[in-house]
Order: sequence, then C-alpha cells, then structure tokens
Amino acid sequence: MSDKNDVSAAYNVSGNRPADFKNPSMLLLILLSGIGGFAMVVVVPLIPILADSLGVSYATAQLSLSVFFAAFAIAQLILGPFSDSFGRRTTLVIGMSLFALGSLACAISETAYIVILGRGLQGIGAASGMAISRVIINDVHGREKSTSLIGYLTMAMVVGPMVAPTISGFVAESIGWRWLFWMLFVVSSCLLVAIIMKLPETVQLSRDADGRRQGIFDGLPLLKNRQFIGLAGNWAFSACVYYAFLAGAAYVVIEQMGRPETEYGAYFIMVSLGYITGNWIAARYAHVYGSARFIMAGTLLALTVTMIQWPFYGMMHPVYVFFPMSIIAFANGLVSPHSASSVMNVVPRLSGAASGLSGFLQIGGGALISLLVGYFQFQFGYTLIIVMFLAACCALISLMLCWHIIRPSR
Repeated sequence: MSDKNDVSAAYNVSGNRPADFKNPSMLLLILLSGIGGFAMVVVVPLIPILADSLGVSYATAQLSLSVFFAAFAIAQLILGPFSDSFGRRTTLVIGMSLFALGSLACAISETAYIVILGRGLQGIGAASGMAISRVIINDVHGREKSTSLIGYLTMAMVVGPMVAPTISGFVAESIGWRWLFWMLFVVSSCLLVAIIMKLPETVQLSRDADGRRQGIFDGLPLLKNRQFIGLAGNWAFSACVYYAFLAGAAYVVIEQMGRPETEYGAYFIMVSLGYITGNWIAARYAHVYGSARFIMAGTLLALTVTMIQWPFYGMMHPVYVFFPMSIIAFANGLVSPHSASSVMNVVPRLSGAASGLSGFLQIGGGALISLLVGYFQFQFGYTLIIVMFLAACCALISLMLCWHIIRPSR
C-alpha cells in the first residue's frame, strides 16, 4: 500500500483527527508542556541542599539533573511512536502518572538514590507532556494553523525554566526542599485528572495494510527520509547553539569576568525574552511568510551573529556575551515552531514518532554539546564561540539537504 493510501486509511478527510473529535483545552496543553520545563531546572538550586540533606557528594546530587535529562531524551524516542500506536490520550495518562509517582518518591525519599529514581520518572512524564502536546495541536489544526499555536505553546514553555530557579530557591529556604516535590505531585495529579476527564483522543490509531496496529519501531524509516533528516537536523543544531551557550556562559561570566551569580541570572532574562519574541513573531506571521522562509531566516541570522561576535568575545562585560545570544535566541524562536510543525508533517501518519525522534535529537545533541564545551572550556578560551559557530554551520548544512523540497515557490 502506498504512503498516500496509508494516510487515507488512518485518517479521515478533515486531517489527522478522528470524526468524533472535540477541541482539547489549549490551557491544558500549555500546562502539560510547562510543568516539564519547570521540573527540568527546578532542581538546579537544590543540588547543594540535596547533597547536605541526604549526606552525599555534590556529584551524586547532580545526578538528579543528569538522570532527568537522560530520561527526558530517551523517553521521547518511545513515547512519540507509542502515541501513534496507542493514542495521544493514553500516552499522556501514562506520562503524567509516572511524573506524579516520581514527584511523590522525591518528596518522601530518605536517600539520594530514590530522589534520582524519582527524577528519572519525572523526566519521562515531562517528555510526554512536551512531545505529545505539540502532536495534539498538529492533529487538530493541521500544518498551517498548528505552526502559530505551537509558537504560542513554546512561548509558554519558556516561562517555566525562567521562574523555576527563583521559586525553587525561595521555597527551599522558607519551608524546605521536599515541599517543591509535594507541589509538583499535587499539580501533576490535577493534570492527570484533567487528562482523564477532559482530553479527547485526537488521532485514529494507525494500522498497516494487514490491519496490524502500527508498531513502536515503524517510525524508523523517517531516518531514511531526506526531508525529515534535513528539517530535524536543522532544528537540533539550532538548539545546540543554545545548549552550547548554557554549558559555557556561566564559566565565562562568573569565573572569567568575576560577576556574581545574581547578575548572570538577571542578564539571562535577555536570552529568554529574545526567544519568546522570536516565537511570537513566528506565530503571528506564520500565514504570511510560510515555514520555509522563517526557518531559513532564523538559521542565517543565528549563523551571522555567531560570526560577527568574535571581535567582541574578549571584552570583559556580560552585555557582550548576552546581547548577541539574545539575538541568536530570537533566531531560534523563528525556527522552532515552524520546524516542529514541518517535521510532524513529513509523513503525517508518523507525526508522533517524528515529534519524539526530533526531540531526542535536540536533547541528545544538547547533552553531547554540553559535554564538549565543558571538557574543552578550561583548555581553550574560545571553545564556547567555536562550538556555537560550528553548530550554526551544521544547522545551515542540514537545511540545505532538503531546501529543494521545502523552498517556497515564490
């Protein structure tokens, strides 16, 4: 059976959604994405506190962050195609159940290893919220409108990591670090109830020509699809520019420039605002310029800034670090919602697998980039800017692989 016939068999004529579709709450989807972003960085200020409270080394306590990221990345590989096979709603029920269980484990734990296990479960739940929410939007609204809504969704996702460290530090100092996980347990439990009671299924489950339900590994052919590789690679490498900055900027500003952590945090708001603004423009004008133009514009802008910031790199003031990065974050904001919508529509019946696989490439690539910057940062002063430049170059190369397919006709 051809790919076109597969799609016709799996979806009705109105798009990805089943005939008995009801609109899911956009607020619920925003919260499902936002809780993952919040939980991702909420533990950062707690690492020294966890080490002292649980009687372990700083390195052991830091595993609460590393394990979360590992679970978050790997889970997307499984949960995306799982949602194609067993439904978006079922996937989110499982994911939020694991998130709530992980939060409870962290709240009542007496050992660091239970906290680490709980953080792994949180990572799986966070992956389900982030990856599946954008797939649901694509199911419901199709490619053109979903780009705008994913842009707004991504804007909301940024707020969680922005406010999480502040809230985490305040709660930990005021009433104790365990209360943060109790709060996450309550919120995730409420979201679980909302999913069960309010969230409709938005996709008809895919089956092949023999009537077999689509399997977890049926999305692997995407890795042979040039359009998907080009778009997903561009999105991942664009994100890697940001992850390289995350890995090295604190060392440059705090250690080399001698600036306090509070000043670093204040300047970082510029980066977040740049990303939010880029997403807003991408969402607001998606119907005017089209995805291909936004992706190319964002890619070229990021590459240009990484090239022209070289002369300013040695200047000992944070503004020379954060102002260029805020422009790069703006460029990433232009790319992100259009890339998310585009990769999910390369093969519509594999939209969940495409979302999960592209998410894994971003997080996995970010982890490798962070290790690379962290290892060479102390040996070569220009490591950060070199890695950012190379990642931006790779983003453009990836896009050129599929530009002849996605370029606008006029």
